[in-house]
Amino acid sequence: MKKISMRILMAALVIVLFISCGKTQIPEGLSMNEWTGAYLEQTVKEKKMKGGISAMIYKEGEILFSSGSGWADSSTGWIVDGRTPMPVGSISKIFTSVALMTLVEEGRVNLDDPVGTYLPRLKLEGGREMDVTVRDLLTHHSGIPGDLFADWFDKPIDHIYELMNGRPLMAEPGTLFSYANTGFTLLGLIIEEVTGLSFESYVGQAVFGPAEMEHSYVHSADAALAGERLPAGYFRKSEIPVPKLRDYPAGGFIVPADDMGKFIRALYRDHSLVSRETLSLMLTPQNEANPVDRDFNIGLGFWLIDPMGTGELMASHGGDLPPYHALLVTLPEKELAVFVASNDNGSGGTIAMEAGLAIAKELVSRENLGDNRINPSETVALSEEDMAPYEGLYGTMAGLIELKPGHGYMKMKLGNIPLVLRKLESGYYSAELRPLNLFTIPVPQLAGLQIDLYEAEGKPWLGLWMHGVYMGAGSMLEPVAYGDEYRKLVGDYADPQGTNILADGSYVISGISIAEKSGRYVMRVTLLGQKIEMALRPDGEGRAVTDGAGRGMGDLVLYRFNDEGNPVLSWSGFELKR
Repeated sequence: MKKISMRILMAALVIVLFISCGKTQIPEGLSMNEWTGAYLEQTVKEKKMKGGISAMIYKEGEILFSSGSGWADSSTGWIVDGRTPMPVGSISKIFTSVALMTLVEEGRVNLDDPVGTYLPRLKLEGGREMDVTVRDLLTHHSGIPGDLFADWFDKPIDHIYELMNGRPLMAEPGTLFSYANTGFTLLGLIIEEVTGLSFESYVGQAVFGPAEMEHSYVHSADAALAGERLPAGYFRKSEIPVPKLRDYPAGGFIVPADDMGKFIRALYRDHSLVSRETLSLMLTPQNEANPVDRDFNIGLGFWLIDPMGTGELMASHGGDLPPYHALLVTLPEKELAVFVASNDNGSGGTIAMEAGLAIAKELVSRENLGDNRINPSETVALSEEDMAPYEGLYGTMAGLIELKPGHGYMKMKLGNIPLVLRKLESGYYSAELRPLNLFTIPVPQLAGLQIDLYEAEGKPWLGLWMHGVYMGAGSMLEPVAYGDEYRKLVGDYADPQGTNILADGSYVISGISIAEKSGRYVMRVTLLGQKIEMALRPDGEGRAVTDGAGRGMGDLVLYRFNDEGNPVLSWSGFELKR
């Protein structure tokens, strides 16, 4: 899932993506199709991929290219091509959005109705399900906990009630973009409640059928029932099968490149899924009045971003379900689309994103769409007055980030990594690894990272962008007072077992501890191999929340002490023992 991936998206040096478009050298004079085929072959070779990669290019009703390179399953000699069904991670959210919008068109769902009117089994703390709207879920502005990692696999979607009921909101609805896979799980449940059908059945009826997507599935169990062969996933040193997520409306779909082209044609040209008017609404920014979101625009299901600076409306979504990764980039007004998917977690899971943007960049260049970006290399000096308001600790989806003034630049610490921030003419900041400010060490992961420092709603914020893709914003943390019991929480906690274990034997969540840092009590976790720090803020007796704003922030952490006096934590559906 996007960005568990986050990648999840899944962020700077921890969860952000490294994209270096154009590194592969392709001979000149090739057609777009020839260039794309050569690019895929060289990508498989240069990245030393154990798996493979597929791609689709669509233009004005025609699928110009749909093929692939590398292995779908090396043990059987199965080669990736345009018919290979690939898990697409969070691109699933676009299909779920379209399915829901068919019900909006029919008047069976109202975007501004409270979620609780459709889901009587949902019982948030304080009855807050009546304050969250369907639109809030579609735009990731609901304030509900974004991820509940316990029981992540092989559970029905209605299991989410057991994990979510009784939980508080992490933020006020409508006030903050906070990526939420669980929100799309709830949308899937709304579809089931309104139609009386299973989510799988309704998507087949409303999306797959009209678009003639004959080899697409909502999840791996659905594909198995149809007798569909699925590609192996190459993760670390293991070869693993496609998992079935509990949150499959958010990240479980499986779609070959051929079918993705059919979907784009049905959506953008034939209008056989939703009307022109409904599509226009889906492609209209829903959050322009939100001061915290700043320059980030999101529609209904689509992220409305322009990572290549074309000046054109660009509607896109990425997807990550390691080791499966995908990217869909579309220019609706030009009726262009590029889709790339991979079953290989190499290069930190960035191969599909890198390839997708490289192909899209080549296509945009051939279509003579310009690059309107300000030169990102031009920097401006910072005064102490510029920097002083932003000195402090921020809670973000990338973990804790600390900012301090330097000499004409900001010093940033992400975890234990010291960085230098330099202000660009665009108003954003670039990040460099520059020890003692003497020389710069090239770090590919920082190539497209930009930081946005700004004030909104009376406090400082730090926004994260990667190659034009918005990763979310975090607020400066305010001082808090801790009770004496927090000292007793310090220490290492055992890794949760059961559904926390991936197919290769590794853990979704591991390395859990609580420590003191910068005057705060901090919870440290390793999520799918990525280390993240989250400050704790007391929230009443026996409870705290992860302090900050955005994905994973504001999440509830309960604690108690057993008969032996040892602490026990409850977080994200897990019970954690020291």
